[in-house]
Amino acid sequence: MSNTTPAVSQSMEQTTTLTQCSKPIQLYDSNLVQLGFVLRPVKPIKIPPIFGGNAADQVEVEVKGDDGNPTTTRVPDTSATARAKATKEIERVGKLLRAKLVETAAVEFTTYTDSGPLIRLPLPEKIKDSVRLSYSTADMGVVAAGALFGQDVAEGFKDSTSLANSLAGNASYLIRTLLNGLGAAVGGASQKFAGNIPNPFSAAIFEKVVPRKFNFSWTIQPQDSGESENLRDIINHIRYWSLPNPSADRLILDVPFEWELGFVGTSFLYSFSRCVMTSLDIDYSPNGFNAFMADGAPQSVTITMDFEEIYPLDKSVIEGGPSSMLPSGALANAPENTPEAAATEDAKIANDEAIKSSVAEVKKLREEVAKLTRARDAAEALLETGQDNTTNAGYQLNYDKAQSALDSANANLTAAVQVEQAALLEAQ
Repeated sequence: MSNTTPAVSQSMEQTTTLTQCSKPIQLYDSNLVQLGFVLRPVKPIKIPPIFGGNAADQVEVEVKGDDGNPTTTRVPDTSATARAKATKEIERVGKLLRAKLVETAAVEFTTYTDSGPLIRLPLPEKIKDSVRLSYSTADMGVVAAGALFGQDVAEGFKDSTSLANSLAGNASYLIRTLLNGLGAAVGGASQKFAGNIPNPFSAAIFEKVVPRKFNFSWTIQPQDSGESENLRDIINHIRYWSLPNPSADRLILDVPFEWELGFVGTSFLYSFSRCVMTSLDIDYSPNGFNAFMADGAPQSVTITMDFEEIYPLDKSVIEGGPSSMLPSGALANAPENTPEAAATEDAKIANDEAIKSSVAEVKKLREEVAKLTRARDAAEALLETGQDNTTNAGYQLNYDKAQSALDSANANLTAAVQVEQAALLEAQ
């Protein structure tokens, strides 16, 4: 790969053809500088129409014209073949509408025909990666309280007093919440009188991942006229490729080129998906005063660029990107996304349900054993006070039935306790 800088007299379109040979525009010889930063403008990916927008996706049909005579017109093709094609297009477009981390090598040796020149710079002064998640705070109010109401009412059915207290408390909460909804004055008055407020049950609600933004700055001091010309060429290209292109009549503006970025010489930083450039600042007097060399070139120039990724990141983007951005160890295979983890989680949920069911069954059987024990004791007491053989025979039969039922209940209870203990051990 040649390190010769294209002549300044070349037009931008002429320079574009050099990308096929991967000739970079750079300040220094890349063979002498190991660490660096590369960027390349690339033509935006146009999202193709997928619902009969193309002539190829339409068919001719015969219809009756306004004059009553038959005529032909083109309508979207709705055949099974067309629907299958549209499905594939939707899948393809779906892949386009997501972030994809780009390897630095792909930036340096692009296969795109519609791209600008590769631009090489030193590492920027500050290198920072920020992931921002957007949350909003929502008051769940009676929605969250409803679950507690249900629990309180269920507990309240144990006796009439508990139920009355539960219903009274829940009614009070609903009334106070409704009063707050009538306005600050009414809600404030209820607070002053009661000395408290209804719990709003506030919670952070996830909304979205915010696309990453990057701010890069370079303060460059050319050492000779050759580096000054290189710097001028770099600035001219970045400025040119960051702007939109108007149509011949200037009524339409093409979307500016997007940018692919990458760090050179290190695998310990991060990768980028396609970005748009949101600002470009060139400061020819970064030290607060103007200073020029003998040939008229500025002695020092600060270039500041702001980029924003087009699409936000998610775990699948990280997993499909360069290995240098993948977490190591157990985190490398996002556990919650693996079938094994899903099966484990399902098993855990099923076991939790089994524990709840076992506890309820044990409680039910213990109550039944207590009830049957009382019935058996009552039958035994009657048997002891029997007056004659006929009466004693009836009492004996009742006692035997009660004892048999009690024995069966005790056996069921023992089995239920074993199931409960096994479920608890599994949970540990």
